[in-house]
Amino acid sequence: MISPIDGLPDGVLGFDIGDKITTADYDDILGPAIKAQAEAGNGVRAVIRLSQCPSMSAGAIWDDIKLATAYCGQWRRIAMLADATWIRASIRVTNFMMPGQFRAFDLDQFEAASEWAASEDGGLHVTLSEALPRIATLEPGGRLTKEDFADAAAAIDPVIEEEGDLAGVLIASESIPGWTSFGSFLAHMRFAKDHHHHIKRIAVCSNSAAAQHLPSLGKHFISADVRSFDFDDRDDAMEWLRSED
Repeated sequence: MISPIDGLPDGVLGFDIGDKITTADYDDILGPAIKAQAEAGNGVRAVIRLSQCPSMSAGAIWDDIKLATAYCGQWRRIAMLADATWIRASIRVTNFMMPGQFRAFDLDQFEAASEWAASEDGGLHVTLSEALPRIATLEPGGRLTKEDFADAAAAIDPVIEEEGDLAGVLIASESIPGWTSFGSFLAHMRFAKDHHHHIKRIAVCSNSAAAQHLPSLGKHFISADVRSFDFDDRDDAMEWLRSED
């Protein structure tokens, strides 16, 4: 059973998920609400509260797939409240595959989850250290666009041309935000291809479980040395980027 949650910020949907989800829940509650918000043109933002892991009928599973793919480009921020550790962990692991941003919260973090779901996406923020050797910090504020990578290149390329290769890049994102489109993903791949030879080290600061696998994956595709850190360990990451070891 799915029940609406009232009292959320404007533009944010809310749903309480019971012990079983049926096709009727999608037809009568979830589907119409998400369709209306998606068609309003502001993207889908929602708070979903699970007190337990629900079972789903075969029809509900199919409805879930159809709903996710029908509005793939409209998902913005989905906050999942759950007590079960494995549910929160699975959300963190699969977040990078989601079309929008999904973040796990404890059940008692309803207010924080609501505020996060309502907050605006912010693009890709790029800053360059004043001290030498130069280090670029990239902070995604939301799902990434083609324009984000063009802006990042515009900020970094003149420095590389004038001063030479960067000592490192620090990527700081509590979760992996994903891309707005397949074209955005391709722009990300082109950006990495064009720049990895000009970067000595890459530090990824994130609480996403997927980020922990980036060093082993990165060595097959890029020349830079990649190391992962917890999101709050930026000082350690910066120290590693500046070190000569």
